[in-house]
Amino acid sequence: MKRRVVATLLAVAAVALGACGAPGPERDNDGKINVYAAPSLDGVIHRLAGRFEKTHPGTHVVVTTAMPEDLTEQINAGAPADVLAATSPATMSAVQGLQPRLFGHNKLVIAVTPDNPLKINDLADLRTRKVALCSVPSPCGTAAADLLTKAGVTLAHPMMQASTTAAIQLLAVGDVDAAIVYKTDAIAAIGQTDSVEFPEAAATSNDVLVSTVPKAPNPAGAKSFLEFLSSAESQAIFTDAGFSAP
Repeated sequence: MKRRVVATLLAVAAVALGACGAPGPERDNDGKINVYAAPSLDGVIHRLAGRFEKTHPGTHVVVTTAMPEDLTEQINAGAPADVLAATSPATMSAVQGLQPRLFGHNKLVIAVTPDNPLKINDLADLRTRKVALCSVPSPCGTAAADLLTKAGVTLAHPMMQASTTAAIQLLAVGDVDAAIVYKTDAIAAIGQTDSVEFPEAAATSNDVLVSTVPKAPNPAGAKSFLEFLSSAESQAIFTDAGFSAP
């Protein structure tokens, strides 16, 4: 009887050790998952990465953000990316073999200082104001230029910036009267800015596109991360950040 008990305990211990010690498929490349993301996705991707790591022990998500053309250039040059998250089809088409999936939409808003003291309510109110916006050909700059053209609005004092973050910074320090930025960036800057939404923005919303990278160092981890992005928990994080559902 004693011998049988000992044998049973040894068997249980062996199973436990195997479960703890054997790396799962997503732990290739020492569990590191390299996510390359557009600047406008930086905040939400970091939140998602943190939740993923908690629910997938042994993984470590490393987020790299840069302008889209820089991301695709690095990937095409052999950078060890596992996942690419972008906001334009053009970015995705710049890397061969990607299979982008749609995870949400991001629209433009007018960011103003708290309580909107200048009473800016629509695009027409920006004609004579100092307005910060992204430069073309960045996705946010292209969307803003398209938006203003369709609305028939010409800005007298545009101040072109490399990113929506830079545009909001100009607004926060008082160098401009308003900024045309993504809704998600305006939400992230609550306390420094308020948002003014307008109907024309719906026609120029940007898609959130994510794909695994063909030569990913951790393909299983990349696949697992994309599956996590499809979960109800992840969609709630996207929504909370200001993205609309796909």
